[in-house]
Amino acid sequence: MEFVVWVDDFGKALVEFDFVILPDQVGTGLKTRAVHVLAAGCAAIGTSFAFEGIDLESGQHAVVADSWLKWQEGIRQLATDNDLRGRLAHYAPEVAAPFAAHVVSGRWENLYSEMSRPD
Repeated sequence: MEFVVWVDDFGKALVEFDFVILPDQVGTGLKTRAVHVLAAGCAAIGTSFAFEGIDLESGQHAVVADSWLKWQEGIRQLATDNDLRGRLAHYAPEVAAPFAAHVVSGRWENLYSEMSRPD
């Protein structure tokens, strides 16, 4: 296991790892790092807080772990089970799709158009 604090190229780094750990415990709103990891098709384990705002199913799109036992089990499984990592990597982008730039920008454009209409 390798602990990485900072990388210059996040996308390039993601393809080099078997899975990503997202231990977030604080912060507000959607965690864009989690969205990026899922969109890149990376297997991931994180707290429910790390995946807050993302409609995912633990074991299908990522592993959600909120207790020490779940963390231990999840990391062990991700480290040893190629099929699990492959399944998570395959389905993870599904839950990141609603946050794609073209989708979000379209929503903002629609909102601005509605707001700028005269009554």
